[in-house]
Amino acid sequence: MSEKLLNTEDFIDSASEDRKLEGLNYLGNHLESQTKVTTGDKGQASHEPGIDFGEAPDGGLRAWLVVVGVTLVIFSTFGVANSWGVFQAYYEENLLSNLSPSTISWIGSVQYALVYLPALAAGRLFDLGYFKIPCFAASCVAVACMFLTAECTQYWQFFLVQGLVAGMSSGIM
Repeated sequence: MSEKLLNTEDFIDSASEDRKLEGLNYLGNHLESQTKVTTGDKGQASHEPGIDFGEAPDGGLRAWLVVVGVTLVIFSTFGVANSWGVFQAYYEENLLSNLSPSTISWIGSVQYALVYLPALAAGRLFDLGYFKIPCFAASCVAVACMFLTAECTQYWQFFLVQGLVAGMSSGIM
């Protein structure tokens, strides 16, 4: 029977690696623990874990509040972006009837693209622990965009408010 020791450090992702460098490793004292992999007579590997993670804990009220909060964020970001068809139909018939549908569709296309683009940087910041300030600021901007969209009368105003700013704030949330 041959034995090979695997270090759990080999399996830590980049965010955890940064936390470890900052002294914030969430594995605590078990970071240096090892898992023993043994090979039996028939070539089958058996794992003997060095870390026992146990059952997933029940978070209670705090965990359910997180679920409600995430649901509200998804509703306010992807829900608004996915309802673009309703906005476009209204703009074509009433407010921007002098423009072609393809020109009007640029507002929603830019908004939907910007839901994903800022998430690259914002996701990394959230992984590093900077969550409350960017999320609160983006939430306030998103609410302001909804109110400002009602005041828009020209194409460039809709593009700026609903396309660019609302898209960026949704991506940061």
